[in-house]
Amino acid sequence: MKKIVNLVGLAFLILVVSCSSISSSGSFKYNGKIFSGKWLRGLKIYITKKNYIPLQIYFPKNYKSGDSLRTIFLLHGIDGNLRDWEKNTAIESMADKYNFILVSPNMKNSLYETKFYSDVSYRWNKIPGGEFFIKFLVPYVRDNFNIATKKESSGIFGGSSGARGALLISSLYSNQFGAVAGFSGYYDLTSITKDSRVRSVYGKYKNNKLRWENDDNIMKLAVNLKDIPVFLSHGSNDYIVPSGQSLILAMKLKMLHKKFNGYDITYIEKKHSLQDWKFWRKVLPNAMDFFNKNLK
Repeated sequence: MKKIVNLVGLAFLILVVSCSSISSSGSFKYNGKIFSGKWLRGLKIYITKKNYIPLQIYFPKNYKSGDSLRTIFLLHGIDGNLRDWEKNTAIESMADKYNFILVSPNMKNSLYETKFYSDVSYRWNKIPGGEFFIKFLVPYVRDNFNIATKKESSGIFGGSSGARGALLISSLYSNQFGAVAGFSGYYDLTSITKDSRVRSVYGKYKNNKLRWENDDNIMKLAVNLKDIPVFLSHGSNDYIVPSGQSLILAMKLKMLHKKFNGYDITYIEKKHSLQDWKFWRKVLPNAMDFFNKNLK
């Protein structure tokens, strides 16, 4: 039985590759069939000829070839992978309910940084995660599948470091996304200066204070989220990332709204909840309803 399953998987992989061609940028251009109610797997976005990022896309049950439906980019947390949301939640059924296309890249250990620093040796890949997302991923899905072509129909969300990525990317590229959501995210780097993962990207805080305070700091970039509805949620008992990270960002956005108008924030804190899939499954329906109301 195991050999049969392996052979079926190999045959599917061969089918995906055979339905693709190499584009001028080096990425596989998809020319095959799309099946509604299924994940399209085996997609690859090439950074160099030998270096690529895997990608999978879910097309809802009511999808018809050529439809430019509302699209949500899913970002996994650190040490996660592109199938995390698929395996741990019922996100496909919610995509079917609201007729959403889901785009899930494999971002490895990226913190969605916008630049690499010469004094820091760690690299998640050949180019910064934020740069890859905007310069490679978004153009690829637009060119190949006619999705995420407009700001008002494109959403982005994630959990933990994926939440940071969603808020960072949407605040830096506010003309690309119509709504953003983050679960259990961290948004102020200066409050987690001892975090080894963050230090591996931005260096030691004591030697790079201006970098930590200004580069990729969502608390400072929050002003760019005007006219982009934001959904934040956190568990009150989260011992990995304190709930204050989401609460303070929510308060920041409310203050900006009072001063300038145009800032739309929804904040949900679940009592006694941790940073885990149990909590994320509980709050996911709220987030998907939020996207349904705010994406056109």
